[in-house]
Amino acid sequence: MSAWRLSFYAITGAAKSSDFIALETWQGLIYNQVLSQCDALNGVEDRILTNPSLCLGIFRPEALLCTASTSKSTWSAASSAPLYGVDGKMIYPPLSPGAETLAAQRPLSGTPSSYSVDWFRYAVYSDPLWNPAAFSIADAATAETKNPRNAAT
Repeated sequence: MSAWRLSFYAITGAAKSSDFIALETWQGLIYNQVLSQCDALNGVEDRILTNPSLCLGIFRPEALLCTASTSKSTWSAASSAPLYGVDGKMIYPPLSPGAETLAAQRPLSGTPSSYSVDWFRYAVYSDPLWNPAAFSIADAATAETKNPRNAAT
């Protein structure tokens, strides 16, 4: 879970980075586009994604490319792609479509999870200077290999 949380920071970057997607964009423009493409998949248009898994593989972020405030690479990686390990196997599934409204407040907020940062700094690497901005899937593999305290992170 620690790797999954940090993977979002590696994708979105800091809140002040040039291609960062702001909370208002996740909760407004992007969420509205998810609803536009996926709300009726359960047979009812009610602005509720009753079964977000119906939207997986159907939602097309390309519809957002015409807006200056979104970045296809950030959107695609943060929201519609699973996290794969160094061996190519899926470690964690993608965010559920529609989760943008809450995820923008934490994993997509442009700040790394303090719990995850501390886990990697102190439990995995014993390096208080480890930089979460440098997180890569290799770090997830290291955490899994070391498995500090048998925590299977």
